[in-house]
Amino acid sequence: VEPGETAFRFLDRLASMRGLFLTTDPSGVLIAHRLGREGAFAELVEGKNILSGACQISDVSAFSAGQVIGQQRGDDQTDGDTARKPAAAVEWGEFGRYKNKLIFPENPGDSNELRIRADHMRRVDMAAKVEASIVVQGWLAPRGDLWAIRKLVRVRSPMLVLDKTLAVARVHFTQDNDTGTRTTLTLIRPDAMGMT
Repeated sequence: VEPGETAFRFLDRLASMRGLFLTTDPSGVLIAHRLGREGAFAELVEGKNILSGACQISDVSAFSAGQVIGQQRGDDQTDGDTARKPAAAVEWGEFGRYKNKLIFPENPGDSNELRIRADHMRRVDMAAKVEASIVVQGWLAPRGDLWAIRKLVRVRSPMLVLDKTLAVARVHFTQDNDTGTRTTLTLIRPDAMGMT
């Protein structure tokens, strides 16, 4: 633990080096998970169950490539350049311009560990490309469960220029006398949350 480091920052630092994502379950228990596959939890369709929405699609803060350059601990089998120059590189492949991101890992690691960290960096960076905020009536998803984070949602909205599966990143429940019971869902790319 570094001086002044919060508990969450410490856990996040360790999780990033291992390609893990930190989330919580509905009762607040911390969950660390890797890339997984899940089916769509619900479908949101313009004119059917979307009350309102906004979508930001941007590549301003996104990168086209990234490098992780670090060091690893030396021992009798690992020394010299092998210990002081491990590196890993990834390419996003979705942008027409070159914009490189260089990071230094949170902890020492070999080339395989840095490759995991580089891939994690790519997925997190891709989250900035698409973020939608969609309001639906009620607190329950079509299957009757409460809306929850880490669920895949198929969004079909010509006005938001979306016809893709996104992941629920945040859920905000509201209730008042004017609009009744509503849920605001913040949706991002599934790979940014370790989902496909």
